[in-house]
Amino acid sequence: DGVADDVADGVADDVADGVADDVDVEDPGPLGVEAEVEERKSEGAHTAEAMTALSSALRLAPGHLLAAHMLVHLTESLPPPKLRPAVDGESSPVDRRVVDDADPTDPTNNPSRGGGTGIGIDGGPKTPIRSFLTAALGETAADSLASQLTRDAGVSPHLIHMAAHTYVRVGRWREAVQISKIAVAADEAFRANCVYTYGADHNVAMLVSAASMAGDVATATEHAMAPGSRHGPMDAHAGLTSGFYPANSLVIAARFGRWDEVRAAADAAELRRAPLSKAYVDANPQGTTNAERWTWRVAASPWGRAQWAYALGLASTKDGAEPEYPDNDNDEAYTQRATTNKPTDTKTTESWREISGWEWIEHLRKLTIRKITDDSPDVHVPGLTARNVSSPFDHYSPFCPWKRLIASVMVETLQAAYVVKGEYTPNKALMAKYHLQTAVKMYDKLPYFEPEHHYLPARQCLGEFYLRTGDFAGAYKQFARDLDDDHPQNPWSLRGLERAAARTFGNESACNEVFTP
Repeated sequence: DGVADDVADGVADDVADGVADDVDVEDPGPLGVEAEVEERKSEGAHTAEAMTALSSALRLAPGHLLAAHMLVHLTESLPPPKLRPAVDGESSPVDRRVVDDADPTDPTNNPSRGGGTGIGIDGGPKTPIRSFLTAALGETAADSLASQLTRDAGVSPHLIHMAAHTYVRVGRWREAVQISKIAVAADEAFRANCVYTYGADHNVAMLVSAASMAGDVATATEHAMAPGSRHGPMDAHAGLTSGFYPANSLVIAARFGRWDEVRAAADAAELRRAPLSKAYVDANPQGTTNAERWTWRVAASPWGRAQWAYALGLASTKDGAEPEYPDNDNDEAYTQRATTNKPTDTKTTESWREISGWEWIEHLRKLTIRKITDDSPDVHVPGLTARNVSSPFDHYSPFCPWKRLIASVMVETLQAAYVVKGEYTPNKALMAKYHLQTAVKMYDKLPYFEPEHHYLPARQCLGEFYLRTGDFAGAYKQFARDLDDDHPQNPWSLRGLERAAARTFGNESACNEVFTP
């Protein structure tokens, strides 16, 4: 009974204390900084009232489906609870401002071990996160939905699916997969009778996302979206990369290092590709690159083409030869943008197998970062609306996939994979580190959405980099932060912590995109 009261006090206080840190001072939006802060404080107060009302409703009518459904929605975007056991006297969870630049294994940076001053990297105090104000507040409601609807998902596939929203936020990945399977099966049963249920594609998206994070390659692969041919499934839904539609099979295969599947899909697409149209030739009088011509013939939308360029660029770096990883780098600042020597490619080819990794990188960059903008028609999906915004993908819309950020993560990941191959010198290690750190910065700017906007947690790739270059403390910090702040109890980062403790990267990887040979 005391939880609702604590939440009512805690939500409003936390929002009032910390909201200014979340407002972008350089780009505060049309309201300005002060008005933006006040608006978010007001929203926090309303959230507290809603939590109190829903908690009270569930006390009066335990198992009420609508109240449980709404409480899951209200709590799913709260921070995940810290489930990872503290190691070697590690302190309690701290605000993200603390862990960025401080080594948690260094006593001089940890007041709980008698060292340091307790001052964060921004000059403020190291403030513990309130342990009760987490997504776990919706766990009882999620369990209620799951227990009532598991045997009769036909009541509402969407309602039973909602339990997975909470389960992925509290580290119950396997249960999220099982609940999502039940919801998807119920959707398919309705569809067989010509009834199209609400959110069916979204339910599949959640299943693929949860299975991918749980390491369930069979389920993720079975339900991933087929890349298809020109105007096929991936093209049709390329306006949204995740959330409403499942990730495509190309990126799922890359996630698990199944490069033969990527190559087979490319071979099949190559057999079905469309001829270059006169309009395309007329629009490119100076000629185009091999990669541009290839993706244009197999995909119509910019994001359909981008996903092919990303997956095939990664596949081009995989030859089965493990690079020689250098020792831990000398921590020189790599302040200028890292670039590799651009190879000279003059050969014209129609086969994706003869297109270089660098050409895929340049094509991906041109398709996404340089061409796709927030107001592009390619990021609009008819029928979605949002409060106080001009379009469903406006800067403040909850439906905005922030595609340029996703594109940056894709480009930087691909460039890191390209750098890692071949003779892996200390200088190349700095370049790979720069690309992966940049990918993490872009990934961290993505707004909350479930399933996530991007299928690959960039921090797992950075942690894997530190493992392979001998910086075991750096690897530990990245994997621990992924577990504490983003994906609790996920097996990729749990194994990463174990390998960091053993001071070896072994024969597995938390980032097959970059580090699978």
